[in-house]
Amino acid sequence: MFRTSTLPLLLCSTLVALSAACSSGSTAPANRSATQAAAAGGSQATNAGDAKLTNGNVDPCAVLTKADVEAVMGEPSGEPNLARPGPPLGQVICTYGAAAQTVVKGVQLSVVRTQSMTDQMRKQGYSARRLYEDGKLAFPTRQPVAGVGDDAYQSGHQIQAVQGGTQFTVGFTAGTGVTGMDDATLVALAKKLSAKLPR
Repeated sequence: MFRTSTLPLLLCSTLVALSAACSSGSTAPANRSATQAAAAGGSQATNAGDAKLTNGNVDPCAVLTKADVEAVMGEPSGEPNLARPGPPLGQVICTYGAAAQTVVKGVQLSVVRTQSMTDQMRKQGYSARRLYEDGKLAFPTRQPVAGVGDDAYQSGHQIQAVQGGTQFTVGFTAGTGVTGMDDATLVALAKKLSAKLPR
């Protein structure tokens, strides 16, 4: 069965400038379902206003639902899994795996908001915008993406974006030997998430 890539890849690819913070934060289980997260303070709502978590961030699994992902991808998706690596960034990661062996793509969503960062991080001058700008250093061959957030770029099978006080990443995951990732589909997912996230 298709397996998604590990969560730390998405976590640290965006946060290369914060490697020390990345290694010091606790990591939530990668296979925690969105339903379980809701019971612990998350939400199953379909808009960002009703999908707020207790740390000031939003639940990307609730913002971009399974139905949303399937509509854009044009193929079945597995159930969402939510991970909350926690302080100092308050990052939230949602993974939609494949529903069957015949499905070649999975989707990972990551959201960090300025208000979800710890007070110490904000006092040091960190924000969603700075996180986005610092992250560019890891992707010298990045390409700009129009129509996503306030600013966005693509590198490989990931789009990094910022809008207001929110930094987010949309990426494809693939099993061994899977090729032919669709850039247009990736951009469409990023635009759909952007439209539903707070600024």
